[in-house]
Amino acid sequence: MKSSHELILEFLQANPASSAAEISQALHLTRADIRYHISLLKAQNLIEMSASRKASHKGRPTRLYRLATGSQSNNLAGIVDALLTIQTDSDSQVNDLAVHFASAIPPARQRTAQLNNLIAFLNSHGYFSRWEAHANGPRILFRNCPYAAVISRHPELCTMDVEILSTYLGLEFQQTARIDLERGAVPACIFKIRTKKE
Repeated sequence: MKSSHELILEFLQANPASSAAEISQALHLTRADIRYHISLLKAQNLIEMSASRKASHKGRPTRLYRLATGSQSNNLAGIVDALLTIQTDSDSQVNDLAVHFASAIPPARQRTAQLNNLIAFLNSHGYFSRWEAHANGPRILFRNCPYAAVISRHPELCTMDVEILSTYLGLEFQQTARIDLERGAVPACIFKIRTKKE
C-alpha cells in the first residue's frame, strides 16, 4: 500500500500546479492531512510552490504545488550509462563517487541532525528517502531509485549508496533489501548498520 507521500508525489507528477484542495479531493484525504504532508515534502525538497492562483472571492490566493525541479526525471540515462561504463571500473572509483556526494551534505554534530541533513540531501536527488530509529541504530529507506534507468547494468551504484551513508555518518552500513523496480514486491531499498556478527 502506498504512503500518503507517494500518492501526493504521483498526483503532482501527473498534475503539476495543483492546490491542496485539488490534491485532497483527488486522494480522498482531508485538507489538514494534505497541508501536513505538503509541509513535510517541502522540507525534504521534494515539492515546491509553483505559483499562486487569485482567489475567486475575497481572501488569500490559492497556493499551487509541483514536484521540485531537482526531483523530476530527465534524459541523462544514456550519458550516465556511458560514463559509468568508462569510469567505474574499480572499487576505488565507486568510493571516490561516494566521498564526492557525502562531502556535499552539510555537517552536523548531533546524530539526528546528521540524519535529517542526509535525508534532505538524498531527497533533493530523487531518492524519496526517510530514516527510522531502531534498537541497533538508524535504518534508512529509499522509496525510489534515481538510477532506475541504468541500475541493471550498473549495480555498483547500490554500493555507492552504501558508501555515501557509511562515509557521511561514520558508521558501517549494509543494504538488506533492494527495491523491486519490475513488480513492486519490495517497496524500498533498506539500509541498516552492520553488526559485528554480520
